[in-house]
Amino acid sequence: MDDTEMIFLSEIDGLHPDQSYKVMQVFIKCTGGPVYSRQRICELDPVDESTPPTNGQSKKSKSSMNKGKLLIKSSMSGTVGEILLKVGQTVTVGSPMLRVSVCKHPTMLGNMCGDCGITFEEEDAEEEEQRELGRAVVQHKTVSMLHSMPNLRVTVEEAERLGAADRAHLLDNRKLVLLVDLDQTLLHTTNDNVPHNIK
Repeated sequence: MDDTEMIFLSEIDGLHPDQSYKVMQVFIKCTGGPVYSRQRICELDPVDESTPPTNGQSKKSKSSMNKGKLLIKSSMSGTVGEILLKVGQTVTVGSPMLRVSVCKHPTMLGNMCGDCGITFEEEDAEEEEQRELGRAVVQHKTVSMLHSMPNLRVTVEEAERLGAADRAHLLDNRKLVLLVDLDQTLLHTTNDNVPHNIK
């Protein structure tokens, strides 16, 4: 979790730029948990900004034109760092809602991220391939970590980091690693040109 981003209210959410809205309900209850793309964040109600009626005039406001409550959904996935909305608060377009740590998903177990816990569905695959800025995406180049658990995958960068940490630990403790390839599976999977007469 290295990238922190803010989720703001925007016109894309169906809000009018000149209208104020009252926060009626906040669906994200605690920090540290996951937030998913398209997950409900809050419910807003347009604020009546008209002047009180005088001389028997009917009261018309922007809220009468903009009836109904609006459900605001998250534009990205990640881990909630801070909730910036409170029930009863008045907000406008551009108001911050959440601070989110965007996960790069370096460790995947099946279709679930091992770091943030977000589960990806089949419909998310197209979104992941687009690699939109600010979206939580799965790195496409992954390495299987254990032969007995092929669903446990890490990104190439994470595999290199783990390998360097392993190497540093072994060197610090003055240890060696002996790799025995009895059935020559490693030898047969190499990209190097291996002579045919090797024994």
